[in-house]
Amino acid sequence: MTYEQWTTALFSFTTCEETNHVTDRRATLWDVDYPTTRQFISRALRDDLLINSTPKESLALGWSIIFDSGVSDFQFALNEHEFEDECIKSILDLKLLYSNFFDRFCHASVTSIGNDWQHDGTMGYLCYMFWDILDFSFLPSKLTPSMITAGLEVLSFALRSPNENSCVSAIHGLGHWAAESNLASGILKQWLMQTPPTNPVIAEYAQRAITGNVL
Repeated sequence: MTYEQWTTALFSFTTCEETNHVTDRRATLWDVDYPTTRQFISRALRDDLLINSTPKESLALGWSIIFDSGVSDFQFALNEHEFEDECIKSILDLKLLYSNFFDRFCHASVTSIGNDWQHDGTMGYLCYMFWDILDFSFLPSKLTPSMITAGLEVLSFALRSPNENSCVSAIHGLGHWAAESNLASGILKQWLMQTPPTNPVIAEYAQRAITGNVL
């Protein structure tokens, strides 16, 4: 399967209903090994033609399929310990998911937590729920120390985004990681001390996330 065939298959959906039948296309969508998957994901995250020519909803649905363990095994390509260096590069590339997709396509101000889909559709939902969609296989206990460092770097990057939705997504992710990593709690504490958010909804959520209390 070529990169062009892969992206066409994944980013051509227009409604959530269409993705309900995605498992019927398993032979087409999953017929790539993990190294190739990592290459394709990295390329797609940087693909200006994909970003600028694909409808927002189709982009969101495609990324949802890629990272959701309920419908694909693509996410496990990021957690192949025997190819740690490659996986670290792929994890760090998730910064581009924030800067090229979430920052660009999630425009609503955060007035409450967990209602992003009402304003930004599937992209808003994916942004907020991203670290849930990656599933618990991506918690620190499943990663090598270097992978954990890379994951925390991505979360720190998103936390400092000027986009409120990306910031809340990072808080959500760090809240999940806080149960296993004191480093995750420390990142939130330091951020609240150094650059406290002006949005009280975000500030209150970050305080809760320090103890792992996230929605």
